[in-house]
Amino acid sequence: MGPTILGSYDGTSPVLSERERQIMKLIAMEVPATTVAREMKLMPSTIQAHLQRRDKYGESGRPVNSLLKLHHAALRDGIITDPAKFSEKPQP
Repeated sequence: MGPTILGSYDGTSPVLSERERQIMKLIAMEVPATTVAREMKLMPSTIQAHLQRRDKYGESGRPVNSLLKLHHAALRDGIITDPAKFSEKPQP
C-alpha cells in the first residue's frame, strides 16, 4: 500500500506509509518497541529505523523529538483518537 496523508491538521501532516502509521500509533500509545516488533513480525532494528524517520515531521515544520511530541502529533493527525483509551494496546 502506498503512502497516505494523515489527518488534515493545518496542512503540514507528513506523508507516511501505512507501516509508519501503524508503528507511530503503537509507539504513541507507549507500547515498547520490542513488543511492536513482535506484534508486527519485524526486527526491533526495523522499528528503530522507522522511529528515526520522525524527521518527516521536522521536514513539515513539526519536529517530533520526544515521545510526548510523537503522542501529540498522533492525536492531531488522527492516528490515535482518544488519549485516554489504550484498549487496543497489545500486552507485552
